Amino acid sequence: DSEGIFLSVAHWYPPHTSCTYLIQGRPDQIVRLYFPSFRINRIESPIAVFDGDCGESLTLYDASWPDDSRIIKTFCDTFSRAMEKHDFVSTGSALFVRFESKTGSYSGSSLYYWAHYDFFNNTRYGRPLPDTVCDEQFAAWVKPSGYLRSPVNTLVYKRTTDLKCRYHFITDRRLFARVVLTVTTLNFKDHPLNMAPSSDCWDGRMDKVLIWEPSVHQNSSQHSPVSSSSG
Repeated sequence: DSEGIFLSVAHWYPPHTSCTYLIQGRPDQIVRLYFPSFRINRIESPIAVFDGDCGESLTLYDASWPDDSRIIKTFCDTFSRAMEKHDFVSTGSALFVRFESKTGSYSGSSLYYWAHYDFFNNTRYGRPLPDTVCDEQFAAWVKPSGYLRSPVNTLVYKRTTDLKCRYHFITDRRLFARVVLTVTTLNFKDHPLNMAPSSDCWDGRMDKVLIWEPSVHQNSSQHSPVSSSSG
């Protein structure tokens, strides 16, 4: 299935109960999980006494198993704030969820949640660059030719800030190689909130594609514009 839901435990369960959910996508997918409804209460009908914090917890892992080094978020019954309609997104194709109760309960979980998950295509044509939303690197010695396109993962467009995707092409300097970039298809959608015409392609607030070439006399982080197109 492309999406689904699961719910918190609503019946009695013994102390030291653990409920796990493995949400596994295809290799080219990532997983999004959010809670349309989420409430956190004190444990009302415990079976066993527990005086510490986190008698019951819900933990999200950015992994296919409960890897403590890949915890996204842990919710505890004693001090956590519920986060409704917040996107928790994996970096890989799996997301693991675990509910744990040290006390057990006669009346169901103190963490009441309705969880919704879905999968998104995260296909990349180059090497994803770390700590970026959509930057990619294309090295000639890895693949001498290929394709690229705008991100197919629609989650990257759910941003309140400007989105910039940079594609870096690297050749072997010893071979004095060049890069040939052929644009086969380029379409821009009308933006309902930005219909005013603009003649300033470089600095105007609009969707655009800029093609840059590094100058041989400049640092690699400084570039000179070669061509542009905007919508």
